[in-house]
Amino acid sequence: MIMFLKKKHFIVFGFLFCIFCFSLFVQPLQALETVKTKLDIELAVDGKYPDLLPKDTYEFILEKESGGTYKIVQMVSIVATKEGKASIDNILIENAGEYHYRLYQKAGSNQDMSYDPTVYDITVYAFYNSNQELVCDAVAYKEGGTQKVSNFAFTNQLNHQNVVDVSEKKDKTDTSTRTNEQMYAMLCTTMIVLMVVLYRRSRRETNGS
Repeated sequence: MIMFLKKKHFIVFGFLFCIFCFSLFVQPLQALETVKTKLDIELAVDGKYPDLLPKDTYEFILEKESGGTYKIVQMVSIVATKEGKASIDNILIENAGEYHYRLYQKAGSNQDMSYDPTVYDITVYAFYNSNQELVCDAVAYKEGGTQKVSNFAFTNQLNHQNVVDVSEKKDKTDTSTRTNEQMYAMLCTTMIVLMVVLYRRSRRETNGS
């Protein structure tokens, strides 16, 4: 009887111990939850000469800090002429903690375009709220700045001097074309008038004879 009680107590103790161990893993198991955060990107291209702005593809890169270095985690493109928008909306956070990112524009190949070199430093804070739900909050600054930003804006500039040169060449070409057309029209008119005069003179000479 005594041995049976001891064995029964041992089973109960083991059961309680299992419950205790399970409770220790409740918080780590919460790490299996994921939360997403979103970054909205706005692009503007100098519209001083809107008719000459090229339709182009602009690329933006998001890097994540890991072990003291930044590595590319996502890229997004905007196809635009004067302005455009894009979002990076699948940034997954799996654990509570502090995460560091930076967002910037990749310089393109258009030599007449000055690409905005702004870099945004982004810190994402992930934590569990009172309902034990994983949530996050992001804070962003321009690199080297101290004022928080709420949107990620980039403004590219088309080289005005090159645009003016192109515009002037286009105007000269159009003017030259119009001048040539006018000279051709005048020549044709003169030839027609001359032919009419010669025809009438020929008719008079024929009738006179």
